[in-house]
Parts: sequence; C-alpha cells; structure tokens
Amino acid sequence: MYSYSTGVDSRLYLPECHVNVTNRNVRLLRVRNYGYVTYGVTDAVCRDCAYKRNSTGLCTMYRTRLRYTVTDHILAAVQAAGPDGGIAISDGAALAAFLSAITRAGDGVCSRLCLIIDYDLTMSASTTPECHHMLRDAEAMPSAFRHDVHTLFAAAHDEAHPEHLAIFGPPATADRPHRFWTHYNGLLIKHGITAHMIENAVAEEKLSRGALLRRDVGELLSLCDACGVLVLVLSAGIDVVIHAACAQDGVELPAGCRLLTNRLLFDESGHCSAVVPSSPPASREGKLLLLSSLDELAGKDLVLMVGDKPVDARVARGLPPLSPLRSGGCSGQRSILSFGFYNTLGEQSSTVRPDRLDDWRAAYDIVAESGDSCSFAPLVALLQALLRHAAQPPC
Repeated sequence: MYSYSTGVDSRLYLPECHVNVTNRNVRLLRVRNYGYVTYGVTDAVCRDCAYKRNSTGLCTMYRTRLRYTVTDHILAAVQAAGPDGGIAISDGAALAAFLSAITRAGDGVCSRLCLIIDYDLTMSASTTPECHHMLRDAEAMPSAFRHDVHTLFAAAHDEAHPEHLAIFGPPATADRPHRFWTHYNGLLIKHGITAHMIENAVAEEKLSRGALLRRDVGELLSLCDACGVLVLVLSAGIDVVIHAACAQDGVELPAGCRLLTNRLLFDESGHCSAVVPSSPPASREGKLLLLSSLDELAGKDLVLMVGDKPVDARVARGLPPLSPLRSGGCSGQRSILSFGFYNTLGEQSSTVRPDRLDDWRAAYDIVAESGDSCSFAPLVALLQALLRHAAQPPC
C-alpha cells in the first residue's frame, strides 16, 4: 500500500482501490490547493471505483475525499491539543474553504491574517467574572459605587424596576442597546474610580479564584507575535481590568495586539474623568464601530474569530471594506473561520443550557463543546496547522 505525507507531521494511507489501477504508471504528484503529496495516474481508470482520473491524476470522487481528509487531519491535531475540550467541526466546508484561501495566500499569509478574540469568558476563564461583574462585587471598590452598579444590574433584568425607565428609556429609544454601558461608564466617573482601585479588585479576584485567563492564552499571543499576525482583543469590557488580569496571570499583550474596548481616561489626581468611546460606548454593538475604524484591517482578507457566544461569531459585519491594493491582490472577499467556546459555568450559566448547543454549532465553524475545561492549546494547534499548510511549496 502506498503512503503519502500530509505536510502536517503524520502519515496517512491511500485506499487500496486508488492504487489498483489499469495503468501502472504511478507517479508522485503534489496537489497545490490541499498541500498534499499523493500518488496520481494520468488517463487511467481506477479498477475498483471505475472513476476516470483527470489530468491531475485524481478521480472526481477522490478529489472530494482528499479535500475533506485535510480538514479531518487538522481536526485531529486540534482535538489532540485539547482532549478535554470536546472539539467538533460544525462546518467542514468552511474549514476547507479557509484552507484553500490560506494556500492561495502562500508566503504572504501572515500579513493578510487577523485574529479577533473576545475577552470576557473567551480569553478569560469561564469561571472568571466578566469585567463589569467583577467591579460590581469587589470589596476593593467604593461601597457607594457597588450599590449603584447593583441597582443598574437589577434594573437591566427587571422592566418593572423603579429605575428601569430612567436608565434605559422606552423600548424604541435609539440608543437603548448602549444604555447599560453608558450608565456604567457614568458611574465610574461619578465615583472617581482610580486605576489602583480596579487593579486591587482584579488582584482580589486572583487571590480568590486563581488563574483569571484560560490556559495557553500566552502561547497563542506569542505565536502570533512571532509570525507577525495581527491580534485584536475586541471586548465590551474595560481596558484596565483586562490589562490587570493579564498582568496577574503573567501574560503580556504583544506589540502587535490591539485592545478594542472601553478605555478609561484619568485626570491629574488619578480619578476616572472619561471613558472612550462614548457615543456609542464599546457595547456589544458599539464595539463594532471600533473595528470599522481600524484602517489596517482593510488589508486583512483572512480572519480567524474566537468567542464564547453566538453573537461573537458575527462581529465580521463590523470589519471595514477590503482594499485589494493593501491585501496583496486578494479577490475582494474575506475568508472567515470561527472558533467558539461553549461554556456552562460562571456568570452566563443561567443563560446557557445543554439544549442550546445547536445555537453554537450554527454560529461557529469549530466548537469546543466542553468550553469550560478547554484551553487555548487547540487554537495554537489550529494556527500552527494553518500556517504549515500555507507554507507548502507550489506544484
């Protein structure tokens, strides 16, 4: 039986029928689009499957099988890196299409690739409170601030709450989707919150819970930094909380990483005097404007998105239009691959039920179905496999 190399550190084997051919003129052939070295036979008929082989030496049936064998192999590598993550491919065609786009990019793949990562419950561990929740409950924060934030949360979850209408306005209010963030940011200013208070709150959380970030986040960031891949941390959270959590866990955001979130500004006395952006704030919808205004994204036609809620998989709608001149002569269309963590613990446990897993499968191309126990190691393995695939030499 003949063997061939996938170019991703393993050996696989051709089905017997594909070497049992009428014409024994077997030769090595590299298939550019898939990065494989395989065996092909020109103008021969496979005796067992009776499919006539085309000029590349691959019958139509086997060409399809080969394409999905690549995705299966990459999935195996990703699963091996995160055996407790329950990694599953929801859309194999999306991965195959992304592989094809990666291969066409070739040596220029790193300059055209962008990684967009959500922070809360994605970069952070699923049991770590989200930014706004953390400050709400931290004893390091002023009691008056915590009281006002608890009132905000209560009003957000109960339309009959006496403060609901004053905070959120009528249902048809244009800025209603942003009102929670606008009011919260106003409380940060009203109570003169300092960076030191927030850093102490994060340190308090670290002491209570241990690691605040998912395992292997640093490895993924280091890999992207080494390869020159742009990383965007896109979050409706708070920049000081994110920086403090990374510092507590010893993870450094590399120079090539952009943090797009609510950014606190402080006056000369160190108290919060403004939060930007403000109109709208970096809410779940407002943060998309931060994407659309980032000029360097006009040259990124390969996008890997990572999140923990179905809405996170749809942030690509906020990306600016592509500029073919800036993206190395791309086709004008982006290729997007999404990876989602299905968490069932922590702050969102009350809104995530086992019967909603299909929502994640519909939203993401690859899902860590045991998201709470999954690290970033599968994403490291995925990115390594994609980059190796792009590095395959041409035919």
